[in-house]
Amino acid sequence: MAFICGIGGVSALLGLSPVQLTTEVLMGALMALGASFCYGIGGVYVKKELMECDDELLIYGQQLGAVIVLLPIFLVQAPVTWHVPLNVWLSVVALGVFCTEIAYVIYFSMIRRIGPIKTLSVTFLVPIFGMFWGVVFMHESLSVGNFLGFGLILVGLILLSDRPILRGNNKRDVA
Repeated sequence: MAFICGIGGVSALLGLSPVQLTTEVLMGALMALGASFCYGIGGVYVKKELMECDDELLIYGQQLGAVIVLLPIFLVQAPVTWHVPLNVWLSVVALGVFCTEIAYVIYFSMIRRIGPIKTLSVTFLVPIFGMFWGVVFMHESLSVGNFLGFGLILVGLILLSDRPILRGNNKRDVA
């Protein structure tokens, strides 16, 4: 029920207007579903098979795997511009070293402590913060559907959290 609320909330945030089904839309939808599938399977796999591994090994292995998969795709894209300013390279390195590494340290720690299902549920907050930053920096407006989406996502997260607010006192072990 928690995930139905979360998915319904994200749908309400995005809006339910009809979309023309083009090749690009279908490919984008398939890629988003594939990424979500891999993200979910990855968290469960880490919990079941890799918890005895050192966090640094998991972090660097995951990043190396991403480079191995994405580098050939990058190299065949045209045109490749190698004349990138130094500040852009430094920004990419800073994002990779600081943001990504810190995020993965937290991610693997949370999988150890609370399990993959609760850890991965944090991704439902991404669209809420995306809308928030859009309002703050781009002066976008919010609709009734946005507030409905916020509410559904929060209800889903509360249901998933095992808090007695909405669930009663039935505590269950998730993952």
